[in-house]
Amino acid sequence: MVETIYHQSNRSGFADAQPEDDFIWIVEPSRDGDLYIYNQAPNGGLQKLGLTVKALVDETPYSGTDPPVTYTARKETTLYTVDARTGTILRVFSSRGSAAATEQSCRRVNDLEALDDEECETKNGTLTLGRLEYIVTVQNTETGNLICTIKYSEWGPNNRDVDLQSQYFRTMDERHIYSMHDGVIFGFDHSKVDGRRYTQRFTSPVARVFDVARPARTDSPDTSLVLLSQPRNPPDDSFGVNTPEDRESRVFVNCTENGGWYAMSEASYPLVTGRARQAECYEKDYLMNEKPLMSHSLAQQRAALAGVHSLNEPSGKYQRTIPSISGPPADLSNDTPRDVARVSPKSPPQPTIRPGVLIQKGWDNVVDVVVTLCLLTFGTFLYLNSHTLQELAKQKLDLKNVISINGKPLSTTPSTPIIASTPTLPSEFGTDGVPSSLGPGVTVNITVPTLDQDGDVTPRLKSRNSNARENKEKSSPWKTGWRGAQAWQEEPEPETEIGQLKVHTDKVLGHGSHGTVVYKGSFDGRDVAVKRMLVEFYDIASHEVGLLQESDDHKNVIRYFCREQTAGFLYIGLELCPASLQDVVEKPLDYPSLVNGGLDVPDVLWQITAGVRYLHSLKIVHRDLKPQNILVAAPKPRTGSSSLRLLISDFGLCKKLEDNQSSFRATTAHAAGTSGWRAPELLVDDDQTAPSGSTWDNQSVDSSDPAVVDPQTNRRATRAIDIFSLGCVFYYVLTRGGHPFDKDGKFMREANIVKGYHNLDDLQKLGDYAFEADDLIRQMLSLDPRRRPDATTIMLHPFFWSPADRLNFLCDVSDHFEFEPRDPPSADLLCLESVAPDVIGLEMDFLKLLPKDFKDSLGKQRKYTGSKMLDLLRALRNKRNHYNDMPEHLKANIGGLPVGYLQFWALRFPSLLINCHWVILQLGLTKVERFKRYFTPPA
Repeated sequence: MVETIYHQSNRSGFADAQPEDDFIWIVEPSRDGDLYIYNQAPNGGLQKLGLTVKALVDETPYSGTDPPVTYTARKETTLYTVDARTGTILRVFSSRGSAAATEQSCRRVNDLEALDDEECETKNGTLTLGRLEYIVTVQNTETGNLICTIKYSEWGPNNRDVDLQSQYFRTMDERHIYSMHDGVIFGFDHSKVDGRRYTQRFTSPVARVFDVARPARTDSPDTSLVLLSQPRNPPDDSFGVNTPEDRESRVFVNCTENGGWYAMSEASYPLVTGRARQAECYEKDYLMNEKPLMSHSLAQQRAALAGVHSLNEPSGKYQRTIPSISGPPADLSNDTPRDVARVSPKSPPQPTIRPGVLIQKGWDNVVDVVVTLCLLTFGTFLYLNSHTLQELAKQKLDLKNVISINGKPLSTTPSTPIIASTPTLPSEFGTDGVPSSLGPGVTVNITVPTLDQDGDVTPRLKSRNSNARENKEKSSPWKTGWRGAQAWQEEPEPETEIGQLKVHTDKVLGHGSHGTVVYKGSFDGRDVAVKRMLVEFYDIASHEVGLLQESDDHKNVIRYFCREQTAGFLYIGLELCPASLQDVVEKPLDYPSLVNGGLDVPDVLWQITAGVRYLHSLKIVHRDLKPQNILVAAPKPRTGSSSLRLLISDFGLCKKLEDNQSSFRATTAHAAGTSGWRAPELLVDDDQTAPSGSTWDNQSVDSSDPAVVDPQTNRRATRAIDIFSLGCVFYYVLTRGGHPFDKDGKFMREANIVKGYHNLDDLQKLGDYAFEADDLIRQMLSLDPRRRPDATTIMLHPFFWSPADRLNFLCDVSDHFEFEPRDPPSADLLCLESVAPDVIGLEMDFLKLLPKDFKDSLGKQRKYTGSKMLDLLRALRNKRNHYNDMPEHLKANIGGLPVGYLQFWALRFPSLLINCHWVILQLGLTKVERFKRYFTPPA
């Protein structure tokens, strides 16, 4: 698994020794291959680089000048199908093709009869095991001489099961296998008091342990089993081998017969150093004659270094002698003046072997670290005490209303906090509510404040028209002066009626901006959510109500019932929903009635898009789409539907486009939306906007709106800002809470958004739908708003097609192009064949990717050319049409129609559907009768 080759033959003697001769590369055969170095200097020793072989490969090719080192690398993957009963390799897949098992490896079902063709016993299940091989070559940039070659290979499960592996934190039977340095393994059962069960010795240490799992609800004995890498679980400390402190630093080092050095740390292999001796190089009188390590024989090196090492802290004394890859210089030319955009997104992690750099940079920026910690502490305090601070702010606002009426402030100031809200003014105040004269030291008698219908205390002047209820309310004196004040407070009623609304003020559903509180309430016998907003924000509230009244006639937009107003608040009655999209995605177990059986993800995303499409048809731009503003409700009982209802809510930031308007000006000073979910055009300043007017107008691309540019700012903000946010929501739902711009951490989201640095790798866990999801979300997250699809186009994307529609579409494409001229080929046929490299691969032979028995069943009456898209589609169509004519064992391996058969092709040619879809769009064939139904917008 590990091999390290040092190219000493390029030097004539010790006089030509290079600094890199003073250290040895060591690889740990854990996941991705952690790298260590050993340096024989007095302050050297074994050090972990914080770098893996995989990361080093990902960063190549790279050539540096200080030091002059060039890195190149190669990665190769191989997939093995193994008989779970015997361990026999049945088939091998690699970039060079596939190889089937020999006849001798096939056990006869009946030993008394001759072995018929394809008669093998396959009733014990199969395993799929992957092997990754990395080869890194290090050379001298100036001379071209080879310095070192590192070869590392590791075994892992099928990446199709990566979603299962990511959830596998604990074995199902509480049993673990621990590897020792000498090839001995210990079997432990953690469910028992004495967990030790068995031991076994192998010729070399065990690097990886896998658990075998059978898919749930599958009783077939020949099903494909699942391999999961066994999670790390340190044994009980009572076993007495190493303390937790030792596990952090103790590493066993040895080399293979070929001279490849490997490490096994306690962190990755608990118990590995328990019975091993310390390396002799740490003995008091041990010397290496002060020669470079590479000048000694392998036997001498092994005698000195094999054994247990303790990780040494990095030392700066010899750092400059170690070759490293330095990062590219920071390019701040495109940074925006906004604070969030000034933080340049981190460049990809550089493959460096310079130890201690991170610690040194921490000390160099100690002031920044201290300031950051202080800000985090202050921010945490504000977050934990936000409710108390809001109440104090409200009290100050109420006090201001008491002592400043009609712009004439009272001359007295209370010295203690006022707990009660604004009091009712006494009759001694005139009709204006202000006494005729007030001087310093005057004590003002104010009657007790009365409770309004909304349960809050509001200022109210007594008049001759006061109703009987007000006249019966009792009051007590409240005196205030220079020496202080005595406050009186009455608890609000738990249920308050405001017009047609009943508000349960003791049942708070949530809080919003501008002092907004959402209570549970009722309207006309129906449970509703009551949104209470301060009258100071009357314009915002009225704007939201107006848009709600206009847009609530859709099943995927929150329903509006009524609004009521009091002296201090505006109340809006809305449809009550038990959870938000964020709730059901991040905490599904808290909502069993909603997500019992899991979410129908395509249906969820379809409904959200349908709601956005409806708003856009009304020229309403939401501007704050995010999981918290998408509510989830149970299906209506009388509709017969069993799917959840997704409702778009919170219209406080919506923008209504006028009849002749398709865009509106957006500035960073007034950038609507929530941090991390806003489109990049809302985050850049006017002088940082992209193209000039001429370039803008000369391009012809698809977009969510016609290209309209503000002549003053040379920029626009349209419905496309919702499409960007919707793309983030798509990724969030598909990855169960992920964010496409979290590559460098959530605090770098907006900086990454401005730069267009998104990472969609987690979509590969989706399997058959991964390529379609990736294609759609990439379009939605385009940095150029004109290139984002509109909501209708999104709903027509193949991602939302059923398996039957996907398969039928591919067959229709095949039928259509069968009638195209071939000699010479027509322009349409050339367009189809132009996507062959993307679909078939660089080898340009789709037949190599098909199983042998399937190729044999294609029939001898037809000839297929492996490099032709037309032949690939014909093979797919013909076997679909003659599916029932295939042998039963072949149908069992492929799967049923349409799901299994489509999956058979999609796994081998993941981009086939998207590329065929692109060809039809490119050729303008969407109106052809054969394809019309795939491109007809939903009603």
